Parts: sequence; structure tokens; C-alpha cells
Amino acid sequence: KTTPLSSSVSDSITKRKRAFDKYRAHNLVLSRKLSYSDLHSVDLPYEQLVCGSDQIWNPYYTEPYFLLQDINILKYSYASSIGVEEFPTNKIKLYQNTLSKYEKISSREETAINILEKLSGKKVFKVLDPTFLLSANEWNSFAEEKTLENFNTNSPYILCYFIAENLSYLKNLKRIQERAKIHRIVILPMKPSHFIIDGEIIEDAGLQDFIYLINHANLICTDSFHASAISINLNKNFVTFLRFKSNDKSSQNSRIENLLFHYCLHDRLYIDEKDLNKDFITPIDYKRTNLILQKDREDSFAYLRDIVNN
Repeated sequence: KTTPLSSSVSDSITKRKRAFDKYRAHNLVLSRKLSYSDLHSVDLPYEQLVCGSDQIWNPYYTEPYFLLQDINILKYSYASSIGVEEFPTNKIKLYQNTLSKYEKISSREETAINILEKLSGKKVFKVLDPTFLLSANEWNSFAEEKTLENFNTNSPYILCYFIAENLSYLKNLKRIQERAKIHRIVILPMKPSHFIIDGEIIEDAGLQDFIYLINHANLICTDSFHASAISINLNKNFVTFLRFKSNDKSSQNSRIENLLFHYCLHDRLYIDEKDLNKDFITPIDYKRTNLILQKDREDSFAYLRDIVNN
């Protein structure tokens, strides 16, 4: 059953989509749209195909064409994400038959490596989420083309970007706000409950605005993998809430946990009320994290160069 979107959320999605469509039209060089039958055409003008979109291989959402099924061209993956740590048995054969035909496979998720190696029979490489391939300086240059007007960065604020509809976020946010002694809240709404947070709502933020708002925030509160990743890349103070219950088979918590543990930032995870004792306010010491990230970036570019050279 599909739950109808409230008019406020629907309007926000429309505004945000308009901003993203404008960016895409002016900045991305794209082929024409291809159908599944187009991908099987003998006249397909490509020597290699690389797939790697976020959660492109999530077994609960994927389709055979995301796995490049029955396409007889050199196939690679870059940072292909499955998002889960429990794999449904009814999808095993599909993944075995398709992934075994890849030249090289890589994933952004530690928990996905073992799963994908068993399914493909191949070595699977751990690489960076694509957002980490850009340095903090490159992201800051990108954010200079923001479209937000009259946004006050001199007044401290907590930026809230949540994906889930979870009323407990409001209670947790209030407690963190009291500890941080930051009165101003800025919200990028995704669900109806986000509109009842007491703060400034920005509905039409585009890509550059998103980075700009993260970069100027004093604290970011999120349940998003990518908001967490960009916060790390920009060396920002942040708190990540777990989005799924621990008994949810389609839970994507593992990808966020992998991210934070890998960069020695597991103390930024807010699971329940006992985590209120954690120090989310003192600025994070990013020295160790940045050294790990530098090595990861070198390895990920090496993997991409290997694909191109082949």
C-alpha cells in the first residue's frame, strides 16, 4: 500500500527535483536514454560498461538490467552498493549468474565484500564511495555556485537532514541541541514530521546548496549515509542516527556502521538514549581519519585507472 504524500512533502520534492534537473541539464554530459533492449543491441557504441550507483545491487530493489544481465561487453563495477548484510535466498541465482561474468567488481561497503565474493566467485575490491573521490577543497569550490540567497552563516546552526519518518529523532535532536547550546535549527525536509521541527525549513536546496549548508553548519544531525560521508570529508562535527531497527532484514544500518568504524568515528553514532553521554560537541580530531582517507583515495583512483587502461 502506498501512503499518499502530504502536500508539503510533495511540494518540497517538486522544488528539489527542479533544482537537481537544472543542475543536471547544465553540468552533466549524458547519452540518450537507453532501454533494456538497447543495452542488448549489437550496435551499442561502448567497449566497456561500469555500474556503480548507490544501492544499485540492493537485492530488495534491484532489477536484472542493473546487474547488466546478458550484456556481452566488458563489464566492471565501481563502489556498487547492496546496502544490506542479509541476502535473500531467492536472489542468489540471479546474482551468481550475472556477477560471475564481470571483469572486476568493487564495493563501497565492507559487509558487501564477503557476500559479493561468494556470489561472484571473484575477488571484490573495497573502494571509496564516489563522494570521497573529491577532496574537501574541490567540494568547497563546488559549493561556491550555491543558489541560496540571504542565508546567514554568521549565526551558529545545527543542520538536520533525515531520510526516515521517525518521531524519536525530534526528541533526540532536542537533547543534543540542549547539550550543544545552539538555538538555531536548519532543516532539509524529506518527510511530513520534518516540518514540525522548530527551525528554518529550506525546501529547494540544490546540490551546491547541500554542500554549502553542511560546510557552514556547527553540527550536522542526520540518518543519511551520504550526509555522514560528506561531513567526514569536510571534517565537520556530526551525529548519525540509525535509521532501521536491528531486527529489520532490509536494514541498511551496516553501511553507516561500516563507514564510521572504518574512519574511527563510531562514537558519532546515536543509537539510543544511553548515547546522550557521548561528547558530540567537542570538535572531532580528524588527523587519523584523514590519513586513512588519503590512502583509500589513492587505492580507489588506482582501481579506476586499471579499468580505463584495460
